[in-house]
Amino acid sequence: MSILDDSDQLKRALKPIILDIIKNDSDFKSCFRVYKATVVSVPSTVLGVTGCLVKIAGDANTMWLPYTPDVADVAVGDAVWVAVIFNSWRNAIVWQKIDFS
Repeated sequence: MSILDDSDQLKRALKPIILDIIKNDSDFKSCFRVYKATVVSVPSTVLGVTGCLVKIAGDANTMWLPYTPDVADVAVGDAVWVAVIFNSWRNAIVWQKIDFS
């Protein structure tokens, strides 16, 4: 066995443990998490709710989320950051343009 095989085996053994800690340990629940997303529909008001339709990178689903003034002028196809607080998508908001411009 090479050192690369050994390190890959160690990585596979540790990954589920580390992911479990990140997802469930109280020290990590309050972390500010950021996800890359693509704008599907520009910010607008639908049925009295202001938001922006986005699709998280690597996910087929879309989400209607509130947004900050920094992304009020995004266009369809633009990349943005979606911020999630306390690991709850109930707290998600379209936060910034991908380049923070």
